[in-house]
Amino acid sequence: MKEYYFTFRSVTRAMEAEKRLKQAGMNPYVLRTPAELRKKGCGYSIRIRETEWEPARAVVTDEGFERLFRKDGSKWEEVTQYVF
Repeated sequence: MKEYYFTFRSVTRAMEAEKRLKQAGMNPYVLRTPAELRKKGCGYSIRIRETEWEPARAVVTDEGFERLFRKDGSKWEEVTQYVF
């Protein structure tokens, strides 16, 4: 099963996005951004299920997410065609 990770620079932004996603009826999980995805130093991500990533994107866009990744098993892929 694929998972999607929205990356944020700060825990504050990630927590605010998590709150909004929960209010929208989704099941987000905040975690430290995996090392292989970090641009600089630390960061936080929201992990979301494959079935929720598109509606989640609409919610977290206002929260300033930096990048979006798809994880399929152990393979990472940046999803760029949907990021604005």
